[in-house]
Amino acid sequence: MIYLDNAATTKVNPEVLEAMLPYFSQQFANPSAAHHFGLEAKKAVEKAREFCAELIGADPSEIVFTSGGTESDNTAIFSVPENRHIITSLAEHHAVLNPCKKIEELGRSVTFLSPSENGDISASSIESALKEETALVSVMTANNEIGTITDIKAIGALCRSRKILFHTDAVQAFGHIPIDVNDMNIDLLSASGHKLGAPKGVGLLYIRKGVRISPYLYGGGQEQGLRSGTLNVPSIIGLGEAARLSRIHLSERSRKETDLRDYLISRVLSEIPGAKLNGSSVGRLPGNAHFSIPQVNGTEIMELLSGNEIFISTGSACSSSNSRPSHVLTAIGMSAADARSSIRVTLSYENTKEEIDIFIQKLKEYVEALRNLQ
Repeated sequence: MIYLDNAATTKVNPEVLEAMLPYFSQQFANPSAAHHFGLEAKKAVEKAREFCAELIGADPSEIVFTSGGTESDNTAIFSVPENRHIITSLAEHHAVLNPCKKIEELGRSVTFLSPSENGDISASSIESALKEETALVSVMTANNEIGTITDIKAIGALCRSRKILFHTDAVQAFGHIPIDVNDMNIDLLSASGHKLGAPKGVGLLYIRKGVRISPYLYGGGQEQGLRSGTLNVPSIIGLGEAARLSRIHLSERSRKETDLRDYLISRVLSEIPGAKLNGSSVGRLPGNAHFSIPQVNGTEIMELLSGNEIFISTGSACSSSNSRPSHVLTAIGMSAADARSSIRVTLSYENTKEEIDIFIQKLKEYVEALRNLQ
């Protein structure tokens, strides 16, 4: 198997799994329990919170564990007071777009900015959209489809100067590129475990001290009263361990993924006639390569490769069942035909050059075969 769909999900890192296992059957106590057994579980959760905070330069008290990126994004968006204005972009993940659309349906003001051709959003475009009642700007750190990294430091500085909250969906970036919430003036940040070697179903929301968030889950008052419910201890331990490992190995892993990515991009663009790289050619995630290949259908390419145990995607896994062209690609000005001819190849530090060679050989064969059928 050659797995090249790491933006959809990563496998659980063996070291992460090893750290999790005791909390299923040996140290299984509820961390909210007052006895010694429960306190040991609580200590483990707090250590995981420290690891997550260290990865982004936060204080552990600013980390709230959630079920993943969607919950974190929704919590941030729906916390905006009524009669206040939100600014976001048309290239955001649906976990941001759909809550914003829901808020708009309720009669509240939302501005959806169009990204550049490369998929980024500039601080100047946000500044032009500001209103007196603007309360929140939400722009993703790195795009989940085309991999473009946005200058969120500039956006954060603008928002701080105007005393506007800045939220960033960092699901694709957390643990893959350097993030410092203080240097970048981030007030709210969403992350998800399964993008960096932790299990699915766990994530976090960073909430800067002093920022008020309204809880939407009420119960026992866990997570500082912001997210009631018994904590998913094994997965939280996994997220913490994945964050710890990412912090240690970030530079090394990033270098390897970038080298593989550039090798992949160079070969595809030089060996497949008409192939085009989508997104920024420089400011992109280390493991992301997104191509449009004229005269073929991306879904057909994906299915043919899958038959050979080579796994890529055509875009976000959350929208894979939708036959409409990617909203990200249409937002950056691509035609529906070009969008449907696109594929996303996302690497991890475990991929090899030999795997890339096999993938490209098969890709060339299938592109030629599909074009010959026309």
